[in-house]
Amino acid sequence: MNVFEMMGRQYQDQITGFTGVCIAVVEWMYGCTQVVLQPKATNPSLKAHSEFFFPRSLVEVTDYIGLEGINPPEYTQPHFFGQFCRDKITGVKGTCVGRMTFLVASAQYMLEFQAEDQSTESHSTWLDEGRIEVIPDSTKSIMPEEVQGARPGGVLSADHYPPTMSRVNMISEGISISHDLMSHI
Repeated sequence: MNVFEMMGRQYQDQITGFTGVCIAVVEWMYGCTQVVLQPKATNPSLKAHSEFFFPRSLVEVTDYIGLEGINPPEYTQPHFFGQFCRDKITGVKGTCVGRMTFLVASAQYMLEFQAEDQSTESHSTWLDEGRIEVIPDSTKSIMPEEVQGARPGGVLSADHYPPTMSRVNMISEGISISHDLMSHI
């Protein structure tokens, strides 16, 4: 099932029992695919604009909600995973490690890069797909297979998700991490 076929379906998490509709899909260079679920408006216990991230391997389809009147964008850009890329606008350079495909918006890619002061902590930024260009023949590119472990991995910190959502809640293997991203906008 491709990422657009995953959207518009209702999923239930096998661990928590949470049910929601898939509005986006996150793919990581490390092998993990996550579905972004939003609860139906009929769930009064959850705030509006709550999104929850679940590993694709831990959710089951329970219903097809449908996409009447919504035309998912066509995916035309190649995967940039492992490629050393540059932001056409700011010039920021980094290695592409993730992609978030939205139901009704441009896909975004995460570039991870080392700070100029060479600190041990890397930084990352999400960019719309049209802003990214591959730096040809870069020695900093890496094959996704070179960084994948025995089990699929992905980012488990809410700091690493696009600040386009007012609140991000991640649930992975029974662990819930919440982070208010409005302070970063």
